[in-house]
Amino acid sequence: MIDKWERTAQLLEQLSNGNKRVRRELQQYSVALRVYGEFDQALKLGLVRDTGCGVYVLSNPDNYDPETGLDLGIQPIYMA
Repeated sequence: MIDKWERTAQLLEQLSNGNKRVRRELQQYSVALRVYGEFDQALKLGLVRDTGCGVYVLSNPDNYDPETGLDLGIQPIYMA
């Protein structure tokens, strides 16, 4: 998930306080990473962090551009 806006911070706070209904709204701030490859690499490199609520957040929001999308600067394993 991209935590780049005030609204995402509010929603993450609500989620951490147990309000699971906000997950639906959080989806609009989410991007998909392939579990085997991109996600594993991003987690290992510290590019995403676990919020403890079942949601992973991009550690550096500058890695996301609304026009071009997500750029983690890593090459997925399947392309290596």
